[in-house]
Amino acid sequence: MLIYNRYESELAGLPTADAVGKPFFTVLAPCTNNRFFRQRFVNGLAANQLNESFTYTFTYRMKPTLVRIQMHRDVASGANWIFVLRA
Repeated sequence: MLIYNRYESELAGLPTADAVGKPFFTVLAPCTNNRFFRQRFVNGLAANQLNESFTYTFTYRMKPTLVRIQMHRDVASGANWIFVLRA
């Protein structure tokens, strides 16, 4: 994780400084390490066309919270983004 925004920090109760550099799926949001969420990410990377948008309920370190997820891959730079937005 290179960038961790204020909403994610508040949602998880984890300071941004503690999140940067940590793996998203296994450390920051292990509730996303499943076929519904992570597999979409993996499939998008394999196809080099990551552009997914869906609602999801986060359950790790918080009460169940509905969020909107947007996954994006910038092919030119090779950067991958997972945006967590208020639902």
